[in-house]
Amino acid sequence: QSTWGTDSELISSNIGPQKWKNSTLNNINFTQQLIKSSDRSCCLGRSNDPLPSLRDVLVELSNCEATNYARDVRIVAIRLRDSLISTNEEIKKIMKSKELNEKSLENIRKDIYLCYETQEIRASRPSREKDQDGADDLLHAESMHLRYQKKELENNLNHIKIQLLQLDASRSRLEKVLKERTRVLDLFNISIGSGNYTKNNSKLSSKTYLPRDCVTSRPSTSTPDPLSSFTPECAASLQNADSERNKSQILRTQTDNLVDRIQRLHQSVKKSVNDGLTRKIAETVTLKQQLQLSSANTRTAVNRAERWMSATQLARGYLQGPTSNTDLLSRERLVRPLISVNQRHPGNQNPEARELIKGGDSLYESLVATSKNIGLLQMGNRQVHQDLMDKNCALRIDSAALRNRRQKSDHRWTLGAPF
Repeated sequence: QSTWGTDSELISSNIGPQKWKNSTLNNINFTQQLIKSSDRSCCLGRSNDPLPSLRDVLVELSNCEATNYARDVRIVAIRLRDSLISTNEEIKKIMKSKELNEKSLENIRKDIYLCYETQEIRASRPSREKDQDGADDLLHAESMHLRYQKKELENNLNHIKIQLLQLDASRSRLEKVLKERTRVLDLFNISIGSGNYTKNNSKLSSKTYLPRDCVTSRPSTSTPDPLSSFTPECAASLQNADSERNKSQILRTQTDNLVDRIQRLHQSVKKSVNDGLTRKIAETVTLKQQLQLSSANTRTAVNRAERWMSATQLARGYLQGPTSNTDLLSRERLVRPLISVNQRHPGNQNPEARELIKGGDSLYESLVATSKNIGLLQMGNRQVHQDLMDKNCALRIDSAALRNRRQKSDHRWTLGAPF
């Protein structure tokens, strides 16, 4: 009894080793902790884990985001397309200004050639009529004025060509950006009018196109962002297109004003030249009439001098008497009885012979002077006649030049060879 103890002590005592027991208890405690951790994880999962419908929700949200982005891109594409249309219209307008400038330049070149042609026509005048006159000064001034206007139009045409190249480059840039932006719009309709978008495009999209549960915060298309629908390249292309269109409008206004000013000024210059030629023709006609009157007076004076010469020759013949001595009458002889008897006394010399010789010499001098005057009158008449012929020729040439200018004033003719 003292060795084994009582029955109650045997029952309450541990038979197994304590290490073995502790190992089992540790396993039990560890299992209890795992159960509590699992329960806590399940509780957290009930509140935080996604629902089974997460796939459908993500698909819907992704579709909404893609749709919203595509609609923002569509608004940007509409802005780009409107800018492209405006650029095309501006190109059409400046092309019309270019045609107007080219037409005015062609007219100026025709007028330069017409002025040169007028000078060449007037250069064929007789040498007597080639002195520098007011019409030549007006033609020279017109030529200088036309060449200056030609330079102005050529410079303006070069500016228009440069502006057209810049507009074409801007249009190409817009087309390139528009093509790149519309790559995400294959499944969307972009036929929206230009007035359907505003500056606050994100607000418009949120209120108009998206359901409430699909509204997300996206960057506004009014602020350039490389990762948004409105990229810096879009903003730069739009700004460049606006700037080039403004420059084109200013250039078109300058072209219209330049062409209008040149046309008005040239009409005034052309009228001055034509009036100058008309006055020169009128002066030539007046001088021609005066020459005709002078020629008639000269011929009348020649006739009078010839009649006077004939009368003087007849008087000299009467004074000289007959050519043969046998034809003299007794009363005409110097040795007739009355004179011979009277000359018997000294100092009674008869001056009849001396006076006859003196009278004959005087009539001869009158004949010589009259003949000289007739020759001078005939020479003057020939000069007047030659001057009259030159005046007629100059009148025909100036009239032809003026008629040619008036016929070609409408510019409905071609230059032919390049001028």
